[in-house]
Amino acid sequence: RVSAEYVWAYPPGIPLIVSGEVIDNKLIKHINYLSECGVEVYSTNRNLPTAINVVEFD
Repeated sequence: RVSAEYVWAYPPGIPLIVSGEVIDNKLIKHINYLSECGVEVYSTNRNLPTAINVVEFD
């Protein structure tokens, strides 16, 4: 899947995923790990932790 939004951890506020980036299972596991450790993870459309908006290809 290809991300349609930004995902970042705060602090420090550095993007974990940027628009157009391919999302793989390793990246999802890393985001889940950060969240479990108490790091706040945000997304552009505020769907986390339940979903990340992705680009659909025809």
